Amino acid sequence: MFSCSPSFFGIVTSRVVVGFGDALIWLNSVAVLGRWFGHRVFGRVLGLTSMSGSLGALRATVPLAFWIDQSGWRLPFTILGAGLIFLAGLSALVFFFWTPIDPDWQSRHDKLL
Repeated sequence: MFSCSPSFFGIVTSRVVVGFGDALIWLNSVAVLGRWFGHRVFGRVLGLTSMSGSLGALRATVPLAFWIDQSGWRLPFTILGAGLIFLAGLSALVFFFWTPIDPDWQSRHDKLL
């Protein structure tokens, strides 16, 4: 949406949609982590998830700025948007089909951590 918006209103609207999507992704991440990890390790795993997201954003800043400087902003945002749509579909497949099979998996996993 952002890269294809013909007006400033479209750009602002697409940023609102991105912010809303980011909030929903975080809530779903917390829900998934809460189901996969017990209460003893949930805080650590959630913190590592948050930290890795922040570090990824910091690491991506310089290459993205260079790419935008070289080709303008529309092409990078279009390619990144298409890639994120693909990864969202792949993630949906993984979380739909990949669940713990062993009911005692959770208790053994908590003992390891």
